[in-house]
Amino acid sequence: MQTPQIQVHSMKTTTQLNPINPNLLQITFDVGKDSLYAYTEVPLTGHAVNCLEETIPNRNQPILKALDQFKSLALQHGFAGICVLCEPTGGFERRLLRLARQSGHFTAYLNAESVRKLRVVQSNDASKSDLKDPKTMFTLAKLGKTLTHRNLSGPWLVLRETNAYYQSLDDQNVSLRCQIHRVLTQLFCEFSFKKDFLFDSAAVVDLVQEFGLNPYGMVAAGQHAFLGRMKKHRVRLRTLERLWHDAQRSSLQQLEPGYSDLLETNLRQLFEDFWRCQQRLAAIAEQMIA
Repeated sequence: MQTPQIQVHSMKTTTQLNPINPNLLQITFDVGKDSLYAYTEVPLTGHAVNCLEETIPNRNQPILKALDQFKSLALQHGFAGICVLCEPTGGFERRLLRLARQSGHFTAYLNAESVRKLRVVQSNDASKSDLKDPKTMFTLAKLGKTLTHRNLSGPWLVLRETNAYYQSLDDQNVSLRCQIHRVLTQLFCEFSFKKDFLFDSAAVVDLVQEFGLNPYGMVAAGQHAFLGRMKKHRVRLRTLERLWHDAQRSSLQQLEPGYSDLLETNLRQLFEDFWRCQQRLAAIAEQMIA
């Protein structure tokens, strides 16, 4: 038997960095909800550097004042300006970056995972430290490992924020569907219709309004009354007959009246939230298209 020949091809990789302009004084910020921890290094004669650390309240006036001081410091040491760097921190960093941009400064991001791993290398400490992070971030920035901070404005900014709101509502929509399924399984255990009927059919809207999708209330009203109340909503007779048989089979569980009433109330509220969420999603989609 001949040994199969395996050909190994060399792979050429290219790494593209986004280095900061060396004529800018780099200032790294660890952003917290209430405070900013800033760090920078100013070169002295020879190879010495002056390390500067400052704690700044995360408020508009203190941030603007600190940025002006850093700019004056940069100009005194021959820099053309300053570059503000930080990690994405769930939105708390937006105030700092927005004020920096408005003041005419440069901004950039640093990858939080890269900062965490470099901190482990530097200090052998994997725990979160607001005081250590700015120094680690400064080292990462000197290596050119920065990310572009996209400064969107006008309709592009509105579109991005609207899309974030849409995604949040879509997650809420999925959660409501799951909750409706959970409650319906307990209340209407023999409901034989698929999810398309449950969430997209106008008949379900009428059924929730008339009976709360409660099979015990439907059976207690009687078949004649059930069909009469639902026919005025122009629901097909075949659908109503199927719903009636499902309700009869479901009522064999004989849930306690107080418990079934509680489930019905919960189901009504969940459907109201679901329909309201659907309306908002449709409105936001139209806004994004416009």
